[in-house]
Amino acid sequence: MIKHLQTEWLKIKNYRAFWIFLGLYLISIVAINYIAFYIYNETIRQEPMMASQIKNPYAFPNVWHTVGFMGSWLLYFPGIIIILLTSNEFNFKTHRQNIIDGWSR
Repeated sequence: MIKHLQTEWLKIKNYRAFWIFLGLYLISIVAINYIAFYIYNETIRQEPMMASQIKNPYAFPNVWHTVGFMGSWLLYFPGIIIILLTSNEFNFKTHRQNIIDGWSR
């Protein structure tokens, strides 16, 4: 299993699109959570009575639900990465070479 992961790492470590989408995904997770936190703070600042009605979504234990919900909106980035890596396997015919070398599917 480690050998397969090392082989995949050799294929993707110089692949620029992989690093771009991975960076966009990580930056977007932080950005979308910051935007939600900013909107919550602005709502509380403009309407002080709302503070008693709305719990802080970024206070424990609600923070895990909020970050998970916000991050779920960004799952298209890992999907695009998987599509790119799979299409590279077929474009460069490395999936055939793996079968020729005796690897299982």
